[in-house]
Amino acid sequence: MATLPTQAIAGYNAVSEARCEGARISSSMSQAQVESALDSGASTATFCFAPGTYRMSLTPRNGQTLIGEPGAILKGTRIATGWRRNRVGIWVLRNATFNPIVKSPPFEGSERACEAIPENCHYADLFKDGVRLRRVLRDATPPRGAWHWSYVKDRVYVNTKDPRQALMELTDRNTGITTGGNNLIDGLTVMHYGMHGIYTMAGDVLRDVEFAWNHGYGFRLGGNPAAIIGGHTHHNGQFGGFCAGANKTIDGLELSFNNNLHFANSTGGYWGAGAIKCVQTTGLIVRNVFSHDNFSDGFWTDINNRGVLYENNVMVRNERFGIFHEISCSVEVRGNVLRDNADDGMYIHSSIDADVHHNTFGGNGGAAVEVNDNLARKADCATHAGSYGNKIHDNTLNGDAVMDIALPPARNEGWSNA
Repeated sequence: MATLPTQAIAGYNAVSEARCEGARISSSMSQAQVESALDSGASTATFCFAPGTYRMSLTPRNGQTLIGEPGAILKGTRIATGWRRNRVGIWVLRNATFNPIVKSPPFEGSERACEAIPENCHYADLFKDGVRLRRVLRDATPPRGAWHWSYVKDRVYVNTKDPRQALMELTDRNTGITTGGNNLIDGLTVMHYGMHGIYTMAGDVLRDVEFAWNHGYGFRLGGNPAAIIGGHTHHNGQFGGFCAGANKTIDGLELSFNNNLHFANSTGGYWGAGAIKCVQTTGLIVRNVFSHDNFSDGFWTDINNRGVLYENNVMVRNERFGIFHEISCSVEVRGNVLRDNADDGMYIHSSIDADVHHNTFGGNGGAAVEVNDNLARKADCATHAGSYGNKIHDNTLNGDAVMDIALPPARNEGWSNA
């Protein structure tokens, strides 16, 4: 099994605060030149990205280190120039030949997050002076402030003031960095990509990375093991991040204003969108995370997670739950602050063996902790369906309630809280 580099976990600010020592990469280099440098570099090579904007996608070799100096930004958009106004006053950009990822109805499974606003599942954006414009479909005369992309005609239509007097940026890449495994990515800002800011493999560490304004996911943490240390993921359209598999560590990450495009199913449920969702994990550690003001939950562990630890996190002002633990098994939740969320501080659904203790609640729109179940749903790690074996104790509630509406409630225990 791959192992994480020790230096990437212990004293993780050491490299970021020191001058980068390695091969110099400049924003004046083309994507072909940067890729050539990565391809010809040793598997142990370090590459130092100077301040500037890099409009490209990268695929480092296994074992390489990419360090962004302050102000080094990877962008998945191109500068869109050549706008012409048509006879009805709509500005038109021709030769827009990039084909973004599109999910089309009927929407099933996680794609039900496309139901409420189908435009969201065209994974591309148009930014005007850094502001994401509202997308519409099948409309060559979009309403004021909106835009449309005709893939058949390779044209973009926008109804704004003269775009020639603004910085117009149009998605033309799906993923910022697709790692090769055992990579250390440090200090870069990764933004404006269609689907993923960074897609990881086994052994990767993402340290002090900023993921911002990507249409789909800030990051997708795949491969076993993998870690995110520090950093900030914010204003991503669908998810701030996603993780799956064994031995994931998320430590010191800030998540804010994710699901910025309000992905939801037809009844308003978030389904497949929010700050972050982790599925099918074993040994997941979520520590020192600050998750706030997201348009869904602060953190969501859904489907067959076991051996999860939530420790010393702050989950506040999220639009649904602070923590959502669903169709999963053993989880310990200790030392967290779960306050001022629109619904429950923590919601445990169809899950077993949660130990929730020494946390601080208060001001949540629902309960401090709610335990519920659906007797038709069962985690693979459970012997039977429902919620049972959960202990909620020694927490500070500050007026919030603890609700056990699992069937029957007696299968849960230890309801002693201040």
